[in-house]
Amino acid sequence: MNQGSGEWMIEPMERFTGIKAIFFDAGNTIIFPNYRLIQRVLSSYGVGVTAEELFRLDCEQRDQYNRLAAAGEETSHLWEHYWVTLLRRAGMARDIQTEVIKELTVRSEQGALWLQVLDGTFETLDALRVSGRTLGVVSNSEGRLESFLEHVGLRPYFAFVLDSAIVGIDKPDPGIFHMALERAEVHPHEALFVGDNYPIDILGARRVGIAGVLFNPAGHEGVFDCPVIDRLSALEELLN
Repeated sequence: MNQGSGEWMIEPMERFTGIKAIFFDAGNTIIFPNYRLIQRVLSSYGVGVTAEELFRLDCEQRDQYNRLAAAGEETSHLWEHYWVTLLRRAGMARDIQTEVIKELTVRSEQGALWLQVLDGTFETLDALRVSGRTLGVVSNSEGRLESFLEHVGLRPYFAFVLDSAIVGIDKPDPGIFHMALERAEVHPHEALFVGDNYPIDILGARRVGIAGVLFNPAGHEGVFDCPVIDRLSALEELLN
């Protein structure tokens, strides 16, 4: 794998064969926050930031979030830290952050927050499903993930959805990956995991023998010992 000018290049030998199932993380992999909604909420509190700037700030704080997740921080605490950090980086005063987080939480519970799907996602999932592979979602979430996927039209593409709050196991615990293998009825070497969190998704999957592909849509620089893609459609290239 080579990296030049911040752009990842996948070497020809880095192809996967015999893959019968592909498991996806959810947040910031197949579904993203509605940054325009967040921008409007922040604007109502006097914070001037664009949706594009929020996306950039969100991606920049991902490493810190990943480190906390890898250290075993509870999902609910992670999301609180996620919002506090994003609001602070967006320039929001500390004394109103709690109120704004409450409003964003309500919007999330109403299904209005996780609404953004990147271009090419539906087409890629359709092609992978038509190829005969079993697709599943394995995500650290708070119990509402399946309804979010239904809302944006993604749910029909997946044979199953494992929401950590419902199954009682968080990534990177091997148990949730074994559960995915059982649902898909495949062996570890026949599965692939796609996610944006290296320690949680890639290393977690690797511990049970599942290969991983890191999804890096913002193109952040870094050195990883796995294929890195900035668009989901690149999966088809890795599998062909």
